[in-house]
Amino acid sequence: MIDTMAVSHTKLLPRMMLLHNRLTYRVLIACILLFATVASGSAQQIRTASQFLQRLSEEYAGFEDYMADIVVTTERERMAGTLYHRRPNLLNIEFTQPQDQFIITDGQFLRVHVPSLNTTLSQRLRSTADAPGGIATAEGLALLRRNFSVAFQASPDFVGVNSTGNFIEPVGPDTQVVNLRFDTSTPDEGYRQLVISVDADYRIRRIVGTTVDLNRVQFDFTNVRVNQGLPDSRFEYVSPPASSTFEDFLFDSAN
Repeated sequence: MIDTMAVSHTKLLPRMMLLHNRLTYRVLIACILLFATVASGSAQQIRTASQFLQRLSEEYAGFEDYMADIVVTTERERMAGTLYHRRPNLLNIEFTQPQDQFIITDGQFLRVHVPSLNTTLSQRLRSTADAPGGIATAEGLALLRRNFSVAFQASPDFVGVNSTGNFIEPVGPDTQVVNLRFDTSTPDEGYRQLVISVDADYRIRRIVGTTVDLNRVQFDFTNVRVNQGLPDSRFEYVSPPASSTFEDFLFDSAN
């Protein structure tokens, strides 16, 4: 005879674990593409933080696709992989750590596969604005300006990305960057503060976010490549064998 309580518990446990971590996935997706930037020029020509952000916004329209190696570090774990993005809202993050984990969206569905649970979180997107790639635009940066105040963290001068105290642990060389600090009092943003490190070519090299519950998440970007002509196939979802699926893990798509 099947123990129905045991079966229910077996199904409930991974769901509870996934729901517990869904804010991490939401914040990961939002942060990565909020600052996927390509540009060139001298940051020292920018006199104020608002002008710096405006220049960043203007340069945003200059790329069709973007790829980079990414490392995501929290105070408890580290994830690493390759990020692929194509305008306006296609995203694929293929992780090597954890192996075979991915985050992918084709603009209609967002899916996160967690191999340790052999489970895929699936979210039908209600509109283009819900898609992660939807904020990787000049309009997305305008939204950032409305919801966050911006300032230089200390000064508009270049400093080593690993020389300041805002990072969790160093990743890569001590690249020279300008640090922007974004603050908000709106809890719906997920973060209360973001520190963005931008190099002389206007590439985002690091993002350190402090969540509303005072946890920190760090994103490091290296080996950035743009306008590579990424094909549709890079963003097609292939269901892992025997993977369970949980629908609408971020919000109810029917509402």
